[in-house]
Order: sequence, then C-alpha cells, then structure tokens
Amino acid sequence: MFKVGDIVQTVREIRTNPVVAERRGWEPVPAHARGVVVAVKQTDLNRHWNRSGKGDVYVDVLIFDDGTGKQWKAGNYHSGSFSKIV
Repeated sequence: MFKVGDIVQTVREIRTNPVVAERRGWEPVPAHARGVVVAVKQTDLNRHWNRSGKGDVYVDVLIFDDGTGKQWKAGNYHSGSFSKIV
C-alpha cells in the first residue's frame, strides 16, 4: 500500500489521459518515470474479487523525472501502475 510521500516509479509505459495527466496530452509515460505520491484513494471497485475485501487503490503522483525535464501531475492512476522505490 502506498502512502503520501512515497517515491515511486512507473512499472511499464502507461498511456496518459489529458484530463488527469497535466501537460502530457496523449504522449505515453515511459517505464521507470519517477515521482512522489501526493494522494491515495481506497475505493470499493473490485472489492468482491479481493480476499481482504478491500477495493482498488488509486493514486495521484507528481512525476519529477520522465526524461523531459518537466514535472507534472499524473492523477487517478491505478496503484498497480507504480512500484515503490523509497
């Protein structure tokens, strides 16, 4: 489970949505782009499929290293799109 302040990276290239990914348009986010978790949202989605009874977790991440030299916010991404570094 992620916490606010965790340093994370993308586990694979992810496609962006211009509604939730500031300043990227439809450009894909490369694998291993690094950022910091700024929000964590526990949902009830798919909770029936989880042994713990908890639903999917979505995160907002401030990406600070994606190879472009610019930071931007990736909002409302499934937590499975990221792995914790620190």
